[in-house]
Amino acid sequence: MDMKIQKICKVCYRTFEVYPYRKETALFCSNKCRWEGIGKIISQSKMGHKVSEETKLKISQRLKEITPKGKENRFWKNGLTLSYNKLRNSLEYRDWRNRVYKRDFWTCQVCKEKLKPGEIIAHHLKSFAFNEDIRYNINNGITLCRSCHAKLHKIYGDSIPLSYFS
Repeated sequence: MDMKIQKICKVCYRTFEVYPYRKETALFCSNKCRWEGIGKIISQSKMGHKVSEETKLKISQRLKEITPKGKENRFWKNGLTLSYNKLRNSLEYRDWRNRVYKRDFWTCQVCKEKLKPGEIIAHHLKSFAFNEDIRYNINNGITLCRSCHAKLHKIYGDSIPLSYFS
């Protein structure tokens, strides 16, 4: 006779059955809940854990030693990041961004909130990467707050339809 007992999952709170010998150790109804629950347990156990500056420095140095650099790194993109950063930090880019902000009166064009520096994004309507000819054209930019910008990218990815802003 197989007598099972009922338990409640610590993650999803569904009831599940286990043999009596597992009544103390069974915490989760499935592997999915188990991995989610273990992640919570680990993060809670480290919560408030203090790491000395010396330890942080050692960890940082070790990671720098073992992480391949340049072409040896698996994320290497033939120097693309360097040229991309050069473009994004250029005087021409900063000028374009400020002209977009000024044209839009430093106001998010989605939620209409007036913004301060640091809360504001100059978003390219047509991709910065694939439209070099209009990259710095003021008509290819729109002012967004960080929140609206993140929401739009979450919904549409990198292809926010132009009709959204019409």
